[in-house]
Amino acid sequence: MPEVITNYRLFLASPGDVANEREIVKKIISEFNDQYVRELKSTISLLTWENNTHPAFGNYPQSVISEQIGNYDIFVGILWSRFGTPTPSYGSGTEEEFNNAYDKFNSNPNDIRIMIYFNQDGVPLNDIDIEQITKIKKFKQNISSLGAYYFDFSSNDFEGIFRRHIYDVISKWNSHHLVEISKEEVVSQKEFEDKNIENEELGWLDYLDIISNKFEESTSNINMITDELSKFTLEITGKTAELNLANQSHYGNNVSKQIVSQSAKIINRYSISLEMPIQNWYSLFLDGIDAMKNMILLTEEIGNLTVSELEESRTQLEYIHEAIVNSLDPTKEFQQSIKDLPKISQQIIIAKKKLATRINTFITDLQKSLIDIDEFIQYIDNKIEGFENSQEII
Repeated sequence: MPEVITNYRLFLASPGDVANEREIVKKIISEFNDQYVRELKSTISLLTWENNTHPAFGNYPQSVISEQIGNYDIFVGILWSRFGTPTPSYGSGTEEEFNNAYDKFNSNPNDIRIMIYFNQDGVPLNDIDIEQITKIKKFKQNISSLGAYYFDFSSNDFEGIFRRHIYDVISKWNSHHLVEISKEEVVSQKEFEDKNIENEELGWLDYLDIISNKFEESTSNINMITDELSKFTLEITGKTAELNLANQSHYGNNVSKQIVSQSAKIINRYSISLEMPIQNWYSLFLDGIDAMKNMILLTEEIGNLTVSELEESRTQLEYIHEAIVNSLDPTKEFQQSIKDLPKISQQIIIAKKKLATRINTFITDLQKSLIDIDEFIQYIDNKIEGFENSQEII
């Protein structure tokens, strides 16, 4: 049977001052459609006013845009220093677009995901508009009162954050089987290449591709985790230094509370950013292991298995083993540093517990993967020994 691919429609809403972030969203969606169509059986269609609307008349310009954009499954809103141009009913077109999405959410929460982001970078003095910034702050308060969990970011981090978030949204949506109305079903994944190709048993070349892709993706997730831990260490070390200075100043208590609150947000942000790669890397690793086992069994079945192929597989496993060991010790040190964070507020205590849980899971999976590799290497060694014994008999 052909594989069914679910296409999610994502509407990107923002004023004109976040052009860089809009380009990043476009880039990540293109990457997603190339890299994850097989793994998640999903694609994303990006809807934007510049690409999905045309000149027309209506009640007012924003109403024309909303009508032409039509239905969608994911709403992404991005704001920085501009709130946008007012419409007859709302403070800006972006606010009206959000409210349209929120109305859909109220009608059926399972039919839409709403993702709101706020750029926290400083605004150049010449570009500061107090009225616009005040409107953004009020909008933040309003959506928070509606139950929104929005995300603050800096420009340098947005690409990594959004890449993880969109993967997480699609993978969780699929796992909960919430693929109902307003999602276009593409006939087959092979429409990207050749239509209506029947699924058949995999050959050894297919397994080679799977092994390469899964191990590469798994290693990429591990590298992403270690990079995030390094960034976190730098940020939290900076906040610790700020806190020490604040405690020595005349305004110590008030400033200290602010720094503690900022530190808790940093810990929570990294806890969220680490969730997806920690969830994914080990399952990708196991997929690679399974593919390697199946390839060995297949080549053995057709009589093409050789000692050199087994040794090549062993070498690949040893390389992965070394990479995991190199990640394990620094992660354990990081785990201890999280435990050592002072319990100076409830915010910090709750945040560090969440992050510690993520790190504990990562360490446990790293340790399990080393056992998996050792067992598989032993399996390969037994195969090689069998070859050598059979040659001695001959």
